[in-house]
Amino acid sequence: MRPETRTVGMVAYALYPHDPRVRREAESLARAGLQVTVVALRGEGQSPRESLSGVDIVRVPLQARRGGIARYVFQYGSFGLLAAWALAWRRGPRIDAVHVHSLPDFLVLAALPARLLGRRVVLDLHESMAEVVSARRDLPPGAPLVRLARALTLLSTGVAHAVVTVNETVAGLLTSRGTPREKIVVVPNAPSLPRDRPRPPAGDRLVVAGGVNAERDLETLLTALAEIRRERPLRIAFYGPADPEYRERLRSLAAHLGMTDAVEFHGFRPLDEILGDLAASPVGVATYARNPSTVVALPTKAFEFALLRRPLVIADLPAMREQFDGAALFYTPGDATGLATALRHALRGGPEVDAMVQRASRLADELSWERTEGRLLALYARAVQASPPGAAVPGAGPR
Repeated sequence: MRPETRTVGMVAYALYPHDPRVRREAESLARAGLQVTVVALRGEGQSPRESLSGVDIVRVPLQARRGGIARYVFQYGSFGLLAAWALAWRRGPRIDAVHVHSLPDFLVLAALPARLLGRRVVLDLHESMAEVVSARRDLPPGAPLVRLARALTLLSTGVAHAVVTVNETVAGLLTSRGTPREKIVVVPNAPSLPRDRPRPPAGDRLVVAGGVNAERDLETLLTALAEIRRERPLRIAFYGPADPEYRERLRSLAAHLGMTDAVEFHGFRPLDEILGDLAASPVGVATYARNPSTVVALPTKAFEFALLRRPLVIADLPAMREQFDGAALFYTPGDATGLATALRHALRGGPEVDAMVQRASRLADELSWERTEGRLLALYARAVQASPPGAAVPGAGPR
């Protein structure tokens, strides 16, 4: 990286600013004094170019669409070419570092021309691609497509000078598969919430934010809620992008359970628009089916509810248990009766639940973005320190 420009190009196969991790990292680097350009997909109604909170945004003329493997390969390939072109021909000084967000991992190849010209490359792994492929295609670990995904991850981390990932579990997987541990920086996918936020009284409306799809174990949640509604008339609101077929399955189940009027679907809303609803939810619920992807996942919403000081009820999966043991109530994925029991316990409250809320709040505060963004800034500071004197990034370094 050249000290006189300190310019970063971010590449994300996502909508900006809707992806919270991409936005947090881009804005942190911008606040640290770097010039940041994000290349992203263009959603309906979004402009091709925009500046937001110190970040320049270039949106390529491509929208994500569902389909088979061939469709995804075509879309990823097209986006990678468009992103490489956008970085090469962007306005202003040349890019000094390229920061690529996954999925897919091999999108880092869009940064290959920049790397060949001596630029620094950072690969940001939001998930473990092999586990995602295994889960979504219902394939065993030894399946050819899963092995290919592991090979592509190793190739991709080899292209990058540094690898950022979301938790130690994924970092361990990467290391076990050939990526040097010293190349990996763990930057938790934890939220940033205002510390002076009001805490409204708990209501009777559970709020579930995130994707509405089979991986979220939401049929188990509705079945558990039907049990609880015999004692307490709770409603449930879903905020997030929905798989249309799965949403209809949930509606059919709600009708079967006599809960049609108690279930709401609101689609995606930015966090700042639903923060009040999250804060008023009596319980923070993070349900997931068990699959190769979820056993290594840590949902951001669990941290958000912890910072909002709501009791947590979450799926008993390895990464979640390791992170929140003693700070949450757990249920076995797919077990509606066990989930109902955990929800009743959380709703009932008491000293034990209060202690869990306190522990979860402290944990989430320790891993909040304000406390952990220094890991990302330190990574960029080290990259600059490898350059000639005078290359330090203002404000960068551990906090």
